[in-house]
Amino acid sequence: MAAKETAMKATPEAEAPDPSSSRVGWVLGWVAVPGLILGAIFLGGVYVGANSEESWMTRAVMWAFG
Repeated sequence: MAAKETAMKATPEAEAPDPSSSRVGWVLGWVAVPGLILGAIFLGGVYVGANSEESWMTRAVMWAFG
């Protein structure tokens, strides 16, 4: 009987993931991380555009929007 008990303990049943941790993972993976990446790209562009007005990209954006 002891062998059966240890065999049962060695193969635990799959537990359902906690819904709150699943939601946190979804928010981090689909909202927070992409938002940080896109925000960094945008702010980098703002910084470069503000400090080098003579670049071709800044002139193109000013021509298109402004």
